[in-house]
Amino acid sequence: HDGYVAFNDADIKALFGPAFTAHVGRKAHRFWIPLLGLYAALRISEASQLRPADFVNVDGIACVRVTGESVGES
Repeated sequence: HDGYVAFNDADIKALFGPAFTAHVGRKAHRFWIPLLGLYAALRISEASQLRPADFVNVDGIACVRVTGESVGES
């Protein structure tokens, strides 16, 4: 109802197939941002603003902290 349609298996295979590897090249952000979107359900803007301090361990569970502001901002 919101205009978005979920990706199906064929879409995911197309997005993360051989063309993905070619697109990534040697640029880490081209690798990690799409994978964070896929596995953590993050939007591009959310994944793009993450910093190392946003990857935390809570009670032995690896977590990604997504907030409205960057860590260290007032």
